[in-house]
Amino acid sequence: ATNKTLDELKAAHVMQRLWTHDQTLWPAVELPNRDRLGWLHSIDILSDSAGRLQTFVQGVLADGFTNVLLIGPQSTCLTAELFHKTFGKPAQLSILPFPYLTLAVAGITDLDPAYSLGAEYDLANTLFIVDAQSGSEDAAMAGFEHFYWQVADVLGSEQAGQSFVAITAHDGPFAATAAHYGFRERFFTDPLINGRFTALSYSGLLPAALVGVDVHKLLERAAGMAANSDSCTGRHLFSNQAAHLGAIMGTLAIAGRNKVTLLNSLALNSLSAWIAHLLSASLGQSGKGIMPIFAEAIAAPRAYRDDRLFVHLRLAGDKTQDTAVADLAAAGHPVVTLKLQDLYDVGGQFFLWQTATAVAGHILNINPFAQHPVSMARMYAL
Repeated sequence: ATNKTLDELKAAHVMQRLWTHDQTLWPAVELPNRDRLGWLHSIDILSDSAGRLQTFVQGVLADGFTNVLLIGPQSTCLTAELFHKTFGKPAQLSILPFPYLTLAVAGITDLDPAYSLGAEYDLANTLFIVDAQSGSEDAAMAGFEHFYWQVADVLGSEQAGQSFVAITAHDGPFAATAAHYGFRERFFTDPLINGRFTALSYSGLLPAALVGVDVHKLLERAAGMAANSDSCTGRHLFSNQAAHLGAIMGTLAIAGRNKVTLLNSLALNSLSAWIAHLLSASLGQSGKGIMPIFAEAIAAPRAYRDDRLFVHLRLAGDKTQDTAVADLAAAGHPVVTLKLQDLYDVGGQFFLWQTATAVAGHILNINPFAQHPVSMARMYAL
């Protein structure tokens, strides 16, 4: 069935149309900017900015900052937490000094828990990133104002702005706010990228750099996957990993296997959470969409109904789940294994899953760039 779907994708020139931003691949929806495919090209653009990010981080460290608090939408917070938990201080030996920043996040839809962070942090040594994306500027402004005045009480209003960084549209209202208050830096976003597709933009890469990720290396891995996903025609479509994964998800969802169950090596827990959010927010429309499941213990094959697609995110050398995954496949459950040679392959996984989500949306006749409500409870649901 999947091969038939790939033949149909080839006949309809879906991958070529995707790379040329053909919005007719999905149902029309009302969006501030209907074209949301800028993420296809962000790797090339941001590769030229890796040096800028490195220089920025060096300056922040030289000025004595030890903590960073990201104020932004849920998708940005999930990406930042992924980098923090996978590469940052929690992933390092506690007996060794950590030369980068310790990260915390504050989701702009519920800032109350974050307001207590001011009492826990040394505000004089805390850098604040305000990710004010289109449509969320008011909420981002509320978070900024709360922390700005706390910092101003400690450092004075003339110096307080140097503790803040903006990620926003160059012509948006928050860009002017950042300039007015003398922010340390402003990183301008691509208006053709929406929140949950921003992992390989400044929204993802700035927090990554601050917690010690080699951004250039991460983007190299992403570029490798993008080169594979750019295979648009002929027999190459069958070796296109993103097209293949999207075809599998879409085809099996139509057949009733709409519960994409993520199994992963322990070090990839945060990647599974990120993927689950992407799928649920993009393809989780009631009645015909995909329901991702993660952080679930693997059961015996007979415990599952015929509604599952298992995806095994396997880090090289980790054999922990191999037997259980093989048992699932032997029992007739569909299993996809994605192999990561090391943690930096997360960069490629970002691009793989974003592209596969776009392909699956086409197959399911769902616009993956529309705004769908999503909750973590829904992603855990069985």
